[in-house]
Amino acid sequence: MSDLEHGDLLERLNNLIECSINQSPEGFLQMLPAKVCDYLAVSTCILWIRDYEANSYKILAAAGKIDDEYRKTELNVNHPGVQFSSSQKVFSLRDISQEKYRLADKKLLVERGYKSLISSPLKIDQETIGILDVLTTEFRSFKLWEKKLLISIAQQTTICVQKRNLIQENSNKDHSLDSLSEKLRKLNKLMLEITNTSKIKEIYQLIIDGVLQLSPPAKVLIFRLNYQTGKLKVVKSSVQLSQNISAKYGETIIGKSLANNEPKIINHIEKNTKEKDRLYIPYWDNSQSALIIPIVIDKIQVRIGTDISEGLKAIGILLLESDSISAFNESDKELLISLARHAAIEIERIRAQKKLIRLRKLEQQIANEKNYEKIMQAVVSGITKVLKFEIANISLVNPERTHIKSEYISGVSQEKVKLFKEQADHNLNSDDIQADIVRRKIIEVPKYDDPRFDQELYKEFSHHNLIRVFMPMVEVLNDLVIGTVEAGYNRKYQEYIYEWDVQILETFVYIAVQALERRKLGWLDRITHELKSPIIGIRADASFLQRRLNQIDNGLVYIKLNDIITGAEMILFQVRQLESYWRDRNYRKEKIERVYLERDIIVKTINQLREIANERGLSIYNIITPRYKNRAIYTDKIKLNQIIYNLLINAIKYAHNEPEKFKIIIEVEPSAGDLIRLRFKDWGIGINEEYGDKVFDEGFREPVAIHKNVTGSGLGLFISKAIAKELRGDLELVNLFHPTEFLLTIYNHKF
Repeated sequence: MSDLEHGDLLERLNNLIECSINQSPEGFLQMLPAKVCDYLAVSTCILWIRDYEANSYKILAAAGKIDDEYRKTELNVNHPGVQFSSSQKVFSLRDISQEKYRLADKKLLVERGYKSLISSPLKIDQETIGILDVLTTEFRSFKLWEKKLLISIAQQTTICVQKRNLIQENSNKDHSLDSLSEKLRKLNKLMLEITNTSKIKEIYQLIIDGVLQLSPPAKVLIFRLNYQTGKLKVVKSSVQLSQNISAKYGETIIGKSLANNEPKIINHIEKNTKEKDRLYIPYWDNSQSALIIPIVIDKIQVRIGTDISEGLKAIGILLLESDSISAFNESDKELLISLARHAAIEIERIRAQKKLIRLRKLEQQIANEKNYEKIMQAVVSGITKVLKFEIANISLVNPERTHIKSEYISGVSQEKVKLFKEQADHNLNSDDIQADIVRRKIIEVPKYDDPRFDQELYKEFSHHNLIRVFMPMVEVLNDLVIGTVEAGYNRKYQEYIYEWDVQILETFVYIAVQALERRKLGWLDRITHELKSPIIGIRADASFLQRRLNQIDNGLVYIKLNDIITGAEMILFQVRQLESYWRDRNYRKEKIERVYLERDIIVKTINQLREIANERGLSIYNIITPRYKNRAIYTDKIKLNQIIYNLLINAIKYAHNEPEKFKIIIEVEPSAGDLIRLRFKDWGIGINEEYGDKVFDEGFREPVAIHKNVTGSGLGLFISKAIAKELRGDLELVNLFHPTEFLLTIYNHKF
């Protein structure tokens, strides 16, 4: 989602919440479709509400292109299409006419010229009480942010439908309609005040004040869940407590109520049972009844696998105790559920804002930091201390791009850090989760028992207790994955990784990788400067000697000095290639000159590789060159030299260990018009068939390099092919094994 879209979404949601608070439930529901049409720029919006007596959905409100006849349409609750669409969090169709399931009214929609649909159910727990449909008269694919907006609108609509139903249910009961309307007015005012506050402590106080206005006389407690320990801590009380408070997530009736998201009314607290047998233990001595309201976000976006879904986030508990038996009724419960859920959303909003503010400060520090270790430590610290993940693990891809290994970790005991790092070292071609994230470049929250997890690590470090998100670290300049970030926490108290946290983490990792790239570019500047300075001096001295030696007839010295100049030019060109790789690929200006292909290029390059071949026990005399030595061509000598150098050094690197098997043949085919073709054949270890179409990819290195301990960047063939294209030719792999054969085609500018 872009910054603009994200800002629009928040602005529109805030506007919608204010409308729902300031208007009656019925008034809000009637104006809602028009708002949706405006927000999403669509033709029609329809709000369906369930009629339990008729067992169908009927149109309560609609806006846009909709005729009176269609307004009478009813959707049978049991129709397979309706069942299918209402089971989804959001359901979209680009072409209604092609849909096999939805809709029950498909024919009517097509007849009226509707093309595309997006729909979201209105749900209370698992029950669908309505559907919000959006229709267009032109084919349209809805964006992710539009789907998110519709889901949020549906959630707000559900709250208003609950309020509306509550008024209808109580209009014929002992509670007067005027009394209930007054409570709803107070609730709306209270929710608006909560929305406008920027401090969580103020929200707690507003909840206490609101409960005292909306419910019978009661003593009130607010508990907050500690996600690390599972303890429920009292953060606000309307009356001073006379005893220590003890509660835990999933334990006792309070903890279970939160874990299961089950509000409870306890009409009579038994006093005569032994303490260990009590279902509910009151916090005040004279309490006779209680009302337990979970403070939860019941429909929060979560990441499951690679998809975005819906889940629940527990915030805490709102607890009321009364000195009277049966003090609380269903109306009280429903009003306070609305209050608690709205407060939960606003508490999470403030928490997220605080995280963002702290991260912005940390990101600024990282942006100004030049020390690699300090950058990585700051990233780990940000993940755990700011984003509140319990574990953070940064794994980095090695320079040869063969392995990924854990390098920076938090959340593992100090005595086990070394063991973790030793075990968390995986081949990039393996099935391990880290290697898979590198290959696929995706963000994923795998299941806790995903088979891609390293089983030794899994058992040793009790990973079955964790829920984790895995994220690639991708360099912007070359779209290369340099590592992964793993973050998570104990899933006992938080079942999901929340999408908002994923987005914040993704932004943070992006900033960190940018800082690392800037550091790498700074390192490159220093290295290239150190290379350029002495080489420029060598070239200047050699040129000076060359000019003076022209006065004496010493052809051999002249040739050698010319080679020195060419060698210096080639090194400079290699430096420029590195610069262009990191920056804008702006190679040196092309210089076309007359050169002897065999003598000035091929033989010279072979001689440059003599020492490298000797180190490996290989003889350059096993490199067979064309017999014809005086073939003159017009090309860029330095660029052609670089291609041939890369091809020959690869053949040497990947030769068999047995020197007697080492052989390279270079052939030059007869000129075909203005093109020259050179074939390079070697009888080394060859190229695996599955990697044949990847050898020219940027950064690619075949896994066999692991076994041969061959160093390299994976850029040689990538750059060579690019240079060949600049020479108006091409570089192709024409045979994989025995021999491995490359065909180089170059353009002869003058012949």
